[in-house]
Amino acid sequence: MNKFNRNMRCVFFLLALLYFSSVCFSQERMKVYGVEGESLSLNLTPKQALNEAIQEAKINALMEAEISEQVGSVRVLFKIDNGENVTQSFSEVITSRLGADIVVDSIYPEQKSFDEFNHMKVTVRIDATVIKYDKKSDPTFFFEIRDLKDTYYNNEVISFTVIPSQNGYLKIFVINEKESILLYPYKNLIADYLSDTENYLFKAGQPVDFPVHNAYKPGYSIELEEGKEIENSLLIFIFTKDNFTWVEGISQKAINNRIANISPNKRTVEYFPIVLKKAIKN
Repeated sequence: MNKFNRNMRCVFFLLALLYFSSVCFSQERMKVYGVEGESLSLNLTPKQALNEAIQEAKINALMEAEISEQVGSVRVLFKIDNGENVTQSFSEVITSRLGADIVVDSIYPEQKSFDEFNHMKVTVRIDATVIKYDKKSDPTFFFEIRDLKDTYYNNEVISFTVIPSQNGYLKIFVINEKESILLYPYKNLIADYLSDTENYLFKAGQPVDFPVHNAYKPGYSIELEEGKEIENSLLIFIFTKDNFTWVEGISQKAINNRIANISPNKRTVEYFPIVLKKAIKN
């Protein structure tokens, strides 16, 4: 082996050691199993009740992992509104308030029943990984989203503007019932000239209009699946101080895992639910 190869191996070894050391020292992981959550309600839909039970199970998992500081205030916050937006922002709230995060590894089938007052009771158990960070969120690192609506009609286009507070890198994911995609930076595997620039640096205070690529202007096209009247999607914006390449398969769980593995002081995340409806005929 020549001297150059030996030196390069040493460099790669040191870089790997530094990376894994930073991961180990920046977070502590704890597995919890079969943690129960419950929802008791009179006016929630079964889906809303299940979401509430899962959130309660997450809070109980945090307590089981001995993260008790301010857990009560988080429980109150999520009792106020059980909408999709609140449900999806759970991770960011506990990260900023508790310096922790939770990734649900599995959800057991829920059990439903009704009490003597006709309240629907939904009980669910989860296995989860609780992550404790040694750093909290950076309140000066954020971004603003402008002109993104919560409702669109079939064949409308989606366009919006992002304005960051600091320099950083952005990933945007779209999750719905039929697909999960990396919307930005978009990678066209067949025609690379239609791909977004992967390492684009967003500059502090400078607005960036989406779509960025000229091929997709004036906006991202959307259309309802045949026979559907309405479709719910979730846009996940991940803004980070350090760039990273997405190589995993795209799913809600994979995205949550990646977010959890980024130190809170180096990322900020926004969840934006949108509804696509069939156009009303005049």
